[in-house]
Amino acid sequence: MIVYKIKQKNSELYLKGTPYYPSYDDKGRIFSKLSQVRSFLTLSLKIPRRRDEVTNWNIISYRLEVDQVCDVHEIVKSEKILEMLKQ
Repeated sequence: MIVYKIKQKNSELYLKGTPYYPSYDDKGRIFSKLSQVRSFLTLSLKIPRRRDEVTNWNIISYRLEVDQVCDVHEIVKSEKILEMLKQ
């Protein structure tokens, strides 16, 4: 599976906000489809005060792969599972 993020060219910050209220942090927003990135960029370019900002973005694609498959009891403590089952 491939996902996308928008990154500022000259920093390590990723876009987190919306086209109207962009904000940035070290994790950023994940787009699951390229069409979502295109829509975001198109809307951002329609906002005059955002046009210069858009030219300072890179689109980064990440390939996600399965690392490990676990059962629930391997992740959640057994005491917690028993507590939830008692309810």
